[in-house]
Amino acid sequence: MFFPEYLTSIKEAPTQPTYNLVSQFEMQETGLPATKSLTSKYAYSGSGYDPKNPFEGRDPRLRKSIFLDGDTLIQNPSNIEDPEIPAIAEFHRNGYTYNAYGIITSFMVKKFAPEGLNIYDQDWSQFRYVVPKIRLADIYLIYAEAVYQWKQSMITIPGKNELGVKSAPDISPLDAVNIIRERAHMPKKTTSLEGYSDGPLSKYGDFMHLIENEREVELCFEAKNWYDIRRWHVAHENIPKYNSVYDFKFYEDYSISNVIKVSDRIFKQKHYWLPIPGEETQMSQEFSQNPDW
Repeated sequence: MFFPEYLTSIKEAPTQPTYNLVSQFEMQETGLPATKSLTSKYAYSGSGYDPKNPFEGRDPRLRKSIFLDGDTLIQNPSNIEDPEIPAIAEFHRNGYTYNAYGIITSFMVKKFAPEGLNIYDQDWSQFRYVVPKIRLADIYLIYAEAVYQWKQSMITIPGKNELGVKSAPDISPLDAVNIIRERAHMPKKTTSLEGYSDGPLSKYGDFMHLIENEREVELCFEAKNWYDIRRWHVAHENIPKYNSVYDFKFYEDYSISNVIKVSDRIFKQKHYWLPIPGEETQMSQEFSQNPDW
């Protein structure tokens, strides 16, 4: 987690949300992707996305997880002595937060961080950043993925044990995903999967694109995505989502906005494994190094 120096007086290595993640949060009313693609600022057809208000009407989990431009950072402005320091996040160009030390993207982590976690409010007494190893939403998504991969369809699995006794609800992979979406006040998905039918995960079936998006949004900052894209063997794919880091740059009134590449991500086939220490590989002629290391 990262907060600018003016909020904490600590110079940290920046760990901030990227636009890669922000773009995954759908439109709440339609349940469709906001824009045509990660690198596009234009609305996905019928989604309801407004380029002049890019963060409005989005999946409620966006504002629960990420600080956006205009969000309150300092709860008690009367505690601020420097008149130049704003109580709200100013991520627009020329904004105070945007130009603060260490800022790389126009977003900050909000999930798991209590309001007032700064030197002005000082609501950090005994604060611990605790990330759950596993929780119910993750279990539903694991179930949805496992059943879909097993049956290669979104059929309902009877909730009976080996004796034929009813022991659980009848639930399909799509049902499992929709349980999470309903709790988040998002519209249910249907088998049409509009907006989720293209990309490297198609080799496993289009439903996997929905699984990936839901895991990214629901489980963001819970140390899941890095392992997901490795076990799906897509981390090396040459597409913007995986091989680049993007930010969303904009003026205060959103009259001008652009998706900007911040840096490249290097991930090759050999990076699915770690190199074995050289001295270990010399212990036996049969003990070879991992591929390409």
